[in-house]
Amino acid sequence: MIAKNHRNMRTKIATNHVDAIDLAVLRGGRFSDRIFFDVPTSARLERYIVSRLRQMAGARYVIMPGVRDRLNEVLAGRSTDTDALLQKVIDAAAVRVLRHQVAEINSDDVRAAASSMFAQSGAG
Repeated sequence: MIAKNHRNMRTKIATNHVDAIDLAVLRGGRFSDRIFFDVPTSARLERYIVSRLRQMAGARYVIMPGVRDRLNEVLAGRSTDTDALLQKVIDAAAVRVLRHQVAEINSDDVRAAASSMFAQSGAG
């Protein structure tokens, strides 16, 4: 059943390609607000990675040298994948804890996580 009163309806759209949206869709007050999200700078992404990795990993793992740099390298231009990649990194470290009782996160974990996540695009 279609509502007769459309004033209570809310529609949200999202795109990475604003130029591909038909101008008729944007015309005449159909959308009252436009919110733009920029890709974070390298420094902001690094701060987020450090903060989020500490939060997700807690005190369970030692974060080895080179991990932050490798994460920044892998996530350049892919900031929307940050949390998913960090979780895969922690999952790889958890497997090592189970197999070898070594509680660390290292660059190999980042490589393995990136390979599994971005295999189709050839990154990692």
